Amino acid sequence: MPLPPTSRVRISATLVLLVLPCVTFAQGGIGGFGGLGRPGGVSGRRGAGDGMRRGGEHAMPTMPTAQAFEQLNAAEALLQDSAALKLTNDQIARFIALRTRLTGLNSDLSVRYDSTYRHLQASLPMSNDSGQKPVERGDREEQFRDVQTMTAIAEEMLERRPQYVAECLAVVDAAQHNRAKKTLDKQTDELKKLVPKRDEPRRERFSRE
Repeated sequence: MPLPPTSRVRISATLVLLVLPCVTFAQGGIGGFGGLGRPGGVSGRRGAGDGMRRGGEHAMPTMPTAQAFEQLNAAEALLQDSAALKLTNDQIARFIALRTRLTGLNSDLSVRYDSTYRHLQASLPMSNDSGQKPVERGDREEQFRDVQTMTAIAEEMLERRPQYVAECLAVVDAAQHNRAKKTLDKQTDELKKLVPKRDEPRRERFSRE
């Protein structure tokens, strides 16, 4: 015996009410709590470090090599400008010795920086020729710590710079002073460009995730 139209309407409405919560639950929950549909009832917020592992706003900055810093030797800058400075043979000999001395003074920082740089490079994602997403090779949190370490070392190199500049300027005479200072100031600016800028907001976001 066919059901009256009103009965069919009531049955259809009841089925919709029964099925709707199940569909909503499977799609990730209601009202923005997407994780309610996940195993264990985990909230919809991304897990710790997910942003770093997926790249995006947390992509690793490009870091200069240790050799790039070593090339910015204050004594070497004046040796390269020796003709314009009209350095004497005695001054050239002193700057050659000073160049070696400054390299030695910075060797502890250079070794630490280079070691950390190599560790970072070995853990960064590998590119491939297939056009697919690069293959992750290391932990993003550890990579970020390497970047912080290298930044601190580079900042210490910059802090030592005034002492090295003063030692170089002590070698030149009054007539050579202005030219020598200008040359050294230019190289100092190049060094400042190499020192990575600290991104406080990004580091805070990373620590909260």
